[in-house]
Amino acid sequence: MFKYCTYILSLMLITSISTGCTSKKPHSKPNILFIIVDDLRPELGCYGVNQVISPEIDKFASESVMFERAYAQIPICMPSRVSLLTGVHPISKSFDADLKRGDKDFPNLETLPEYLKKKGYYTISNGKVFHTKEDSDLKSWSEPAWRPETKPVNNFLDEDSKNKYQRYSSYTYIDKSTQEVKKVEGYRGPFVESPDVPDNAYVDGMILEKSIQDLKKLSQKNAPFFLAVGFNKPHLPFYAPKKYWDMYNPDSIRTADNRYFPINAPEQLKPSEELKNLYHHKNIEYNSDEFHKTALHGYYACISYIDKLVGDLLNEVKELGLEENTIVVLLGDHGFHLGEHNMWGKHNTLNNALITPLMFKIPGTKASKDTKLSGLIDIYPTICNLVGIAVPEHVHGRNLFSELSDNEIPDAVFFLWNGQEAVKTNQYLYSEWKDKEGEIIGQMLFDHFKDPNENNNIAYREEYKTIVERLSNLLKKKKNNLK
Repeated sequence: MFKYCTYILSLMLITSISTGCTSKKPHSKPNILFIIVDDLRPELGCYGVNQVISPEIDKFASESVMFERAYAQIPICMPSRVSLLTGVHPISKSFDADLKRGDKDFPNLETLPEYLKKKGYYTISNGKVFHTKEDSDLKSWSEPAWRPETKPVNNFLDEDSKNKYQRYSSYTYIDKSTQEVKKVEGYRGPFVESPDVPDNAYVDGMILEKSIQDLKKLSQKNAPFFLAVGFNKPHLPFYAPKKYWDMYNPDSIRTADNRYFPINAPEQLKPSEELKNLYHHKNIEYNSDEFHKTALHGYYACISYIDKLVGDLLNEVKELGLEENTIVVLLGDHGFHLGEHNMWGKHNTLNNALITPLMFKIPGTKASKDTKLSGLIDIYPTICNLVGIAVPEHVHGRNLFSELSDNEIPDAVFFLWNGQEAVKTNQYLYSEWKDKEGEIIGQMLFDHFKDPNENNNIAYREEYKTIVERLSNLLKKKKNNLK
C-alpha cells in the first residue's frame, strides 16, 4: 500500500506548483475520475487482442496499473453495478441477484460515492453508472444523476428501413412478489447500425460533452471530486457512427473458432437470448458466418467509438492541469461472449461472461501489469485506501494494492448467477447448480491451464472428483463467511 500512495503526502505541494490554469485553492485529497463501460470485456489491444482498434485506452493502460485477471462478481449490468458500488458481494446472504436498485435493496449501506461525499468529495454521475439514474440519487450524488434524453434506438434509420427491420419482441418473467407470469413487449430495431453522424448524435457523445463541462466546473472547486462517467456502448444494439465502422475491414475480422457448446456441458448452462430474440437480424441467418462477422464488426466499431470518447475525456483532464492529483479508474461491468460456443452476451458463469478490464492510473505510481486474481468487488476498498479514508465495515472486498505475503494473496474469486454459484482459482473455474433443497444438480469444471477456451467440461470425470469437492467446499466456506 505504501509504495502506491506516498504521493498523497505531497499532494498539496504538487497541486500548488502544477499548471497555473486555475486559481482554485489546493485540497489534500486526490480527485477520482471513474469511467465504467457497459458490456466491455478485455477485447482491447492492451489485453492482446490485435484486431481491435483501441489506441486511447491502450495508451491509458500503458500509464496505469492494469489488472489482467479482473472479474465481475455477477454477469449482468444491474446487480453488478450495485455490488461494486455498495461493496456487497453477490454470494452473500443479503444480496438478491434480481435487485435493480441499490438504494432500495441496501437503504442503510453507504455506496462508494455516498461515502466519498460524506468525506468531503463533490460527486457527479453522468450516463449509466448505476443501472438507473434514480438509484441512490442525492444520497450518493451532490447533484441529480444525469443522463441525456434518448430517442428510439434506431433513430437514424429511414422509414423504409424502420418498417423492414421492426421487430416486436416479447419475453415473460415471474413477478416474485405475486408469483404471476407477466409478459413484456417492446420495440427493438436491427442489431447493428452505422449512420454517417457525429459522435454526439448518440448518447455516449452527449455524455462526453456533459462530462467535459463538469470537469471544467470541478477544476474550480475547493473540494476533491468523484466524477463517474458511464458509457453505454458496446452494449447491444451495436450502433456507432460510420467512421468507426469504416475503421475495420470485415474480411479481416477473425471469428471464434469454437462455435459449439462445451463438450459434456450440463443442461443448466444456457446462452443469453438477448441478441437472438430481441433484435432484428437484418435477414442474416443467426449464428451464420456472416452473422458472426457482422456482430463482431459492430462490437468492435462500438469499442473504437468509446475509445475515442475516453481519449477525449482524458485529454481534458490533462488540459485542465488535473493529471497530477487525479486517480483515474477504467473498468467494464462484466464480460461478454463474442460468438464463442455460439453465444452472444453475458448471463452465465463461463469465463468470457465474467472477465472484464480494470485499470487504475495513480499519480506517482509506476505503470505495471498485475496478474493476480481480482474482482470488481475490490474497487470500493481500494479507492478508500488510495484516498486515505477508512473502509466501511460492510464492504466485502479487499484493497488491491495492499502489501500481501505470498501465502496471503487471495487464491480465488467468487460469482453468482441465476441459481448457480462459481469460483475461479488460478487453474480452474468451477460452477454448480442446486435445487430448492440445496442438492447439486449440475456442475462445470474447466482447467484453464489445459483448456483456456472452456471447450470440455471435466466436472464429471473421476480423476477430477477431489478437485470438484474441494472447490465446492470452497464455495460453501465463502458463502458462510459472507453472512
